[in-house]
Amino acid sequence: MVNWVCFDCRWAGRRSGSVTDVACPRCGESAVFLGTKIEVPPKSKPSDWDALRDWYYSTARAVERRRYAETVRRRHDLERKIRDLTALPDNEGRASLVKRLRSELETLQHDV
Repeated sequence: MVNWVCFDCRWAGRRSGSVTDVACPRCGESAVFLGTKIEVPPKSKPSDWDALRDWYYSTARAVERRRYAETVRRRHDLERKIRDLTALPDNEGRASLVKRLRSELETLQHDV
Protein backbone atom coordinates (compact mmCIF):
# COMPACT_ATOMS: atom_id res chain seq x y z
CA MET A 1 0.00 0.00 0.00
CA VAL A 2 1.25 3.47 -0.90
CA ASN A 3 0.29 6.97 0.17
CA TRP A 4 -1.65 9.33 -2.08
CA VAL A 5 -2.53 12.88 -1.04
CA CYS A 6 -4.58 15.81 -2.27
CA PHE A 7 -2.95 19.10 -1.34
CA ASP A 8 -6.13 21.07 -2.16
CA CYS A 9 -8.32 19.51 0.54
CA ARG A 10 -5.64 17.77 2.67
CA TRP A 11 -6.93 14.28 1.97
CA ALA A 12 -4.61 11.31 2.42
CA GLY A 13 -5.32 7.73 1.42
CA ARG A 14 -3.59 4.44 0.76
CA ARG A 15 -3.99 2.41 -2.40
CA SER A 16 -2.36 -0.67 -3.86
CA GLY A 17 1.08 -0.19 -5.38
CA SER A 18 -0.16 -0.97 -8.90
CA VAL A 19 -2.56 1.99 -9.07
CA THR A 20 -1.27 4.67 -11.43
CA ASP A 21 -3.88 7.42 -11.02
CA VAL A 22 -6.02 8.25 -8.00
CA ALA A 23 -8.71 10.92 -7.83
CA CYS A 24 -9.40 12.63 -4.52
CA PRO A 25 -12.73 11.35 -3.17
CA ARG A 26 -13.51 14.79 -1.73
CA CYS A 27 -12.76 17.27 -4.52
CA GLY A 28 -12.17 15.00 -7.54
CA GLU A 29 -8.72 16.44 -8.35
CA SER A 30 -5.83 14.10 -9.14
CA ALA A 31 -4.06 12.95 -6.00
CA VAL A 32 -0.27 12.97 -5.73
CA PHE A 33 1.70 9.75 -5.25
CA LEU A 34 4.03 9.92 -2.23
CA GLY A 35 5.14 6.32 -1.90
CA THR A 36 5.43 4.46 1.39
CA LYS A 37 8.18 6.30 3.27
CA ILE A 38 6.86 9.88 3.32
CA GLU A 39 5.00 10.77 6.49
CA VAL A 40 1.67 12.50 5.92
CA PRO A 41 0.86 15.25 8.44
CA PRO A 42 -2.47 15.43 10.26
CA LYS A 43 -5.18 17.59 8.65
CA SER A 44 -5.07 19.91 11.65
CA LYS A 45 -1.58 21.17 10.71
CA PRO A 46 -1.92 23.24 7.51
CA SER A 47 1.63 24.57 7.80
CA ASP A 48 2.97 20.99 7.72
CA TRP A 49 0.83 20.32 4.63
CA ASP A 50 2.23 23.47 3.01
CA ALA A 51 5.77 22.30 3.78
CA LEU A 52 5.02 18.84 2.35
CA ARG A 53 3.54 20.37 -0.81
CA ASP A 54 6.55 22.70 -1.24
CA TRP A 55 8.97 19.82 -0.72
CA TYR A 56 7.08 17.58 -3.17
CA TYR A 57 6.95 20.13 -5.98
CA SER A 58 10.57 21.25 -5.54
CA THR A 59 11.65 17.58 -5.65
CA ALA A 60 9.49 16.94 -8.72
CA ARG A 61 11.06 19.94 -10.49
CA ALA A 62 14.56 18.71 -9.65
CA VAL A 63 13.75 15.24 -11.00
CA GLU A 64 12.30 16.75 -14.18
CA ARG A 65 15.41 18.94 -14.71
CA ARG A 66 17.66 15.90 -14.21
CA ARG A 67 15.59 13.81 -16.63
CA TYR A 68 15.70 16.62 -19.23
CA ALA A 69 19.49 16.94 -18.87
CA GLU A 70 19.90 13.17 -19.31
CA THR A 71 17.74 13.26 -22.44
CA VAL A 72 19.75 16.13 -23.92
CA ARG A 73 23.01 14.33 -23.09
CA ARG A 74 21.75 11.12 -24.73
CA ARG A 75 20.60 13.06 -27.81
CA HIS A 76 24.04 14.66 -28.19
CA ASP A 77 25.73 11.26 -27.79
CA LEU A 78 23.53 9.80 -30.53
CA GLU A 79 24.21 12.74 -32.85
CA ARG A 80 27.97 12.34 -32.30
CA LYS A 81 27.86 8.58 -32.94
CA ILE A 82 25.84 9.08 -36.12
CA ARG A 83 28.25 11.78 -37.32
CA ASP A 84 31.29 9.58 -36.60
CA LEU A 85 29.77 6.50 -38.26
CA THR A 86 28.66 8.33 -41.38
CA ALA A 87 32.18 9.75 -41.81
CA LEU A 88 33.51 6.20 -42.24
CA PRO A 89 33.32 4.26 -45.53
CA ASP A 90 29.98 2.60 -46.32
CA ASN A 91 29.37 -0.78 -44.74
CA GLU A 92 26.14 -2.80 -44.47
CA GLY A 93 26.36 -3.33 -40.70
CA ARG A 94 27.26 0.30 -40.13
CA ALA A 95 24.32 1.47 -42.26
CA SER A 96 21.86 -0.54 -40.18
CA LEU A 97 23.41 0.79 -36.97
CA VAL A 98 23.09 4.38 -38.22
CA LYS A 99 19.46 3.71 -39.15
CA ARG A 100 18.74 2.35 -35.66
CA LEU A 101 20.53 5.28 -33.99
CA ARG A 102 18.57 7.78 -36.12
CA SER A 103 15.34 6.07 -35.12
CA GLU A 104 16.29 6.31 -31.44
CA LEU A 105 17.25 9.97 -31.92
CA GLU A 106 13.89 10.71 -33.52
CA THR A 107 12.11 9.07 -30.59
CA LEU A 108 14.11 11.16 -28.11
CA GLN A 109 13.33 14.39 -29.96
CA HIS A 110 9.60 13.67 -29.74
CA ASP A 111 9.88 13.03 -25.99
CA VAL A 112 11.51 16.40 -25.19
